[in-house]
Amino acid sequence: MNKVWVRLQHQGHSRDREKREMERRELRTPVGTNLVWLDGVIDLDMCRKTILPGILEQVVNCKDVIS
Repeated sequence: MNKVWVRLQHQGHSRDREKREMERRELRTPVGTNLVWLDGVIDLDMCRKTILPGILEQVVNCKDVIS
C-alpha cells in the first residue's frame, strides 16, 4: 500500500496535485483497515518481530513525508 501511496504523489502534472492529495487521503482507510485486520489475525509478538519492521522499513525507505 505504501508503494501505491508514494506512486500517487509523483504521478501526473503539478496542476493535479490537489486531486492526488485527496486520493492519498482516501488511501488511509484501506491501509488502516488492513492493519486492524492483521491485528486480529496474528499475535502481538509475531507482529513486533516480523511484520512491523518490514512495514516501517518500507515507509522510511520511500522518504515520503506524509507516509
